[in-house]
Amino acid sequence: MRAFDSEGTYATNNSRGKAVYRMISYLRGMVYEHDGGTVIVDVNGVGYEVNVTNALASYLLSSDGEVELYVHTHFSDSGAALYGFLYRDELAVFKNLITVSGIGPKGAMSILSTFSVRDLFMRVAAEDAKSISTAPGIGAKTAQKLVIELKDKFRLMAVTYKDIESDNEEASEKHEETRHELMKAEAAEALMALGYSKQEAKTSIGKVEIDESMTVEELIKEALRARKGF
Repeated sequence: MRAFDSEGTYATNNSRGKAVYRMISYLRGMVYEHDGGTVIVDVNGVGYEVNVTNALASYLLSSDGEVELYVHTHFSDSGAALYGFLYRDELAVFKNLITVSGIGPKGAMSILSTFSVRDLFMRVAAEDAKSISTAPGIGAKTAQKLVIELKDKFRLMAVTYKDIESDNEEASEKHEETRHELMKAEAAEALMALGYSKQEAKTSIGKVEIDESMTVEELIKEALRARKGF
């Protein structure tokens, strides 16, 4: 059996015939490509394929200079896969989500593409499984299981999350600005998929005032209303 090593290659079995797994937890480099939910991060000449949300991919490609990603290395029978996030709190939530039966890495990414960390905490605390099930690939039963299994953990995480924000107002503002940019990028992709040009999508989204509780789905709806002049 082979294992993905810290240099981006596969390690051979050790002297006892057991695979040696080395986890990748952080990457810093240049982003050059985006293809179907993945980006290629060049770290000192080695290209790492990282799974990210489409909105994050668009944001990373528009960034100048190096990017930093917190990474989860996921091993399965088909091999190793990397999942990248801008912030530690997003990575922590992702790791908790994949502990729920029925939610794999793709399902967790779907949830984090639909809701911000703060918004997800609020919905789980309110036991709002119905709205959580609107994330693509997440059924009603799975959403309910998520609420039951993670409600207490997320409540504790939410307290820490708020403390971090209050202790570092500047970082919090930057975090929120980045979240808004990611939401705009994802909403623009959705509008372009509906046939609007990139400029039309950008103009419509620019007319919407985004607040901290707004989801991407709500942003898209409001952008369409703005486009139609409602």
